[in-house]
Amino acid sequence: MIRSFKRMVNRAIALLLVTVEQNEALFCESLITIHYHLFFDIVFTVFSCIKELLNGVDHTRG
Repeated sequence: MIRSFKRMVNRAIALLLVTVEQNEALFCESLITIHYHLFFDIVFTVFSCIKELLNGVDHTRG
């Protein structure tokens, strides 16, 4: 879970660095897009972690 989160953050940073080399208008658009994608990736990852934790609790109960 933590590895996938780190990989996701590294991917977003790499996209950001590539975008910096482009012109500023594209940079601004891409920055907004990256933030939205990163936000939804983080939300999805958190929900996945919670789901795994709950599944783990269910398995220990029965």
